[in-house]
Amino acid sequence: MKRNHIQILALIATMICCACSNEVGLDELKAAPKLVLYCFPNVDNDTTIISLTASRPMYQNSKMASSNDMYGVRDAHVTYTVNGEKQTVFFTEEKTDLMPPKSYYVIGHHRVGDHVRIEASVDGLPSVQAETVIPDMPFIHEVKQVMIHRDNQNFRQFQVTIADNPNADDFYVIRLEMESCNDSIVTITTTTINTDDEPALKAGGSIDDLLDDENTFYGQFYIFNDDTFNDNRYTLHLNVNEHDIFHANMDADDATRKVHVKLYKITPAYFRFIKSINDQTNYELGEYGLAPTSPTFNQVDGGLGVVGGFNMTEHVMTITQNNLSNSNDK
Repeated sequence: MKRNHIQILALIATMICCACSNEVGLDELKAAPKLVLYCFPNVDNDTTIISLTASRPMYQNSKMASSNDMYGVRDAHVTYTVNGEKQTVFFTEEKTDLMPPKSYYVIGHHRVGDHVRIEASVDGLPSVQAETVIPDMPFIHEVKQVMIHRDNQNFRQFQVTIADNPNADDFYVIRLEMESCNDSIVTITTTTINTDDEPALKAGGSIDDLLDDENTFYGQFYIFNDDTFNDNRYTLHLNVNEHDIFHANMDADDATRKVHVKLYKITPAYFRFIKSINDQTNYELGEYGLAPTSPTFNQVDGGLGVVGGFNMTEHVMTITQNNLSNSNDK
């Protein structure tokens, strides 16, 4: 099992209040407790985590019924099917390196096109259900890099050319991770991307965007779709501050980095969920009561949460300080 699940679950760890008809409002937050289901099945991992918690109404400060709380729901009946075939669902009480406490999980690999359906019930709360399909594998044609200078800063621009099916509506996430090694200790960090040169990564769509250039991507999940693509290939222009890659006080022996370019293809529900979080992060007018804040997307029938499939491909290249090197596929 890989650590991608921890990255995904970290994205939704604080988002345990969603809505009943694809959106959450104040009335929903004041409603009775509901099951909150999050699951993101994919091809890469051999273990799929099922996060099942109970929502807490805004007015309620006491513990959830049946000793269920925000850390997980015990004694739930969870059914997980792949293409109609039931899978064995396990439960862990204790926290592990890869799973939060009180987590349900399924062991086994998924394949492209698998139809996943989850049903869950527990005494005292309405039952929930949701489903998703594992999307196709995304494809990176090539990655190039150039140096650009803007606003008295140096940026390394990664030009990532991806394949896209012009006959389908596809949804993506792009992430850049920097790997460094110092005294045999390998460190990997997710890098902030400057989106000024990439139209596909412009938030857009709200009044706030007309008044502010804020374009924050929650959890550094840089989502985009293919609405503006005119061909079966598209090149993303991703700017990264050179100082964020190579610090001024670094040792000469530490002047090399591996860049992990990760391209995800995600389901429409997963895209809408992340976009709703981004909209809330960027919608500054709502903080001052000048406009309503954006609701959080919900896809789970009978409860709250999201079940969204994804697929990921990775391209790894080695770069050197003050030099541009050729890229190499992993």
